[in-house]
Amino acid sequence: DFVIGTKAKPAAVDNLLDALRRMKPPDGIVYVGFPVVATESETSTIDALFTSSSFGVVVFDLLDSSPGPDAWEEVEERQSRLVAGLTSRLLLHKDLRKGPRLAFDIHVLTYSPNRVRPPRGKELTVAWPDNLHSVLEARPKLPPKLLVYLNAALQGVSTIKPRKKRALVKGSTT
Repeated sequence: DFVIGTKAKPAAVDNLLDALRRMKPPDGIVYVGFPVVATESETSTIDALFTSSSFGVVVFDLLDSSPGPDAWEEVEERQSRLVAGLTSRLLLHKDLRKGPRLAFDIHVLTYSPNRVRPPRGKELTVAWPDNLHSVLEARPKLPPKLLVYLNAALQGVSTIKPRKKRALVKGSTT
């Protein structure tokens, strides 16, 4: 499934969505243009977020073009802010925590429509259409129960009735 919000980088988003559709992931939701996450001094919108029991939680930081050598520092800083903001938001949901931490890891993937390589010493995971599937397969799986709670948290649903109670719902008045 795809939930499309505002495309800050339309060409890169469309390229990513095409690559994911060709991949035919067995499950998951791709959120484009949200959620908006906040850190102590600013708000940021995640270019794309993929939640999947097969591939875990992946924040896509999209590149419009190949960054110059000095721009990779900014890429690292942006990704750190995105993960910090998303982590902070998700920690508010007890079903997503294991003790004081999230019960899963959030992985950041730098995605470019063209093959790019960060300079030596930069610990960034980079993907492009030809290697996207293999890079995603290296991500740890996410338990299906956590995936339900995660997507509910991202979509702003506050409670999910137990399956038994949901089965009894027939319409909007029952």
